[in-house]
Amino acid sequence: LSATTITAEWSKVDGADGYYIYNYNSSTKKYTQLATVSGAVSKQITGLTPGTVYNLSVAAYTKDTKTKTGAKSAKVKAFTKPKKVPIKSVTSPSSGKIKVSWSKPAGGVSGYQIVWYKDSQFKKKAAEKYISGSKTVTYTGKGFTKGNTYYVRVRAYKTIDGKKKYGAFSDSK
Repeated sequence: LSATTITAEWSKVDGADGYYIYNYNSSTKKYTQLATVSGAVSKQITGLTPGTVYNLSVAAYTKDTKTKTGAKSAKVKAFTKPKKVPIKSVTSPSSGKIKVSWSKPAGGVSGYQIVWYKDSQFKKKAAEKYISGSKTVTYTGKGFTKGNTYYVRVRAYKTIDGKKKYGAFSDSK
């Protein structure tokens, strides 16, 4: 599982020469072919949109005198992680406050997690904040001790079936 890749696996169909992998778009109620596979029963599908839910379906095909496609399988939900969030800046606008600004990553995002640490190994958490929605890209944390060094990281999440699915943390600042 990555920001742009999903691996699909299915059971072999006797007599099949290959398989088509489709994504079902529930908005348009249409299938789009994502890949063609000959002989194998798995495929790493690349070049997908980060932070996106896919409804995958597989259909076997045979090549006799012309290609014949079997029925599509039941849809299986799969998703890509949100893309890594780039931090633009970290400043201290006033005593005890640390302001973090980041760029919205490409693809789907439901919100962000910001974590401040007291150490560069990210073992001693000083504070944490969740931001709902994708539009907010700046947050000022409060209650930090003047003169201490803090390390901050940000990561995006996508809520799928009520659970947060996280992308990679940004590089720390």
